[in-house]
Amino acid sequence: SQQYSSQGRLNGNDAVPIIINLQSGANALHTAELVQAKMQELSKNFPKGLTYKIPYDTTKFVIESIKEVIKTFVEALILVIIVMYMFLKNFRATLIPMIAVPVSLL
Repeated sequence: SQQYSSQGRLNGNDAVPIIINLQSGANALHTAELVQAKMQELSKNFPKGLTYKIPYDTTKFVIESIKEVIKTFVEALILVIIVMYMFLKNFRATLIPMIAVPVSLL
């Protein structure tokens, strides 16, 4: 090219930045998985010395958020079981909230 009006750099080296945005309603995790698979497939045909890198992947945050939600849910369920058993002193009566809490989230 005769003129570079914008320049992409990664770790101080020249780069070609590609930004992929999701359509509304798209599944970020599935899209990222497909993009990574496609880039891996395309990289087989790259010229020698050319590589690709994904420096910013927002799906890592999504995955960690999902893990945290699951962990919080399990903690809440355990607390419900303990508190209900302490007050009711009856395991059969404790079963109702044990079943109701997960069902209410569906």
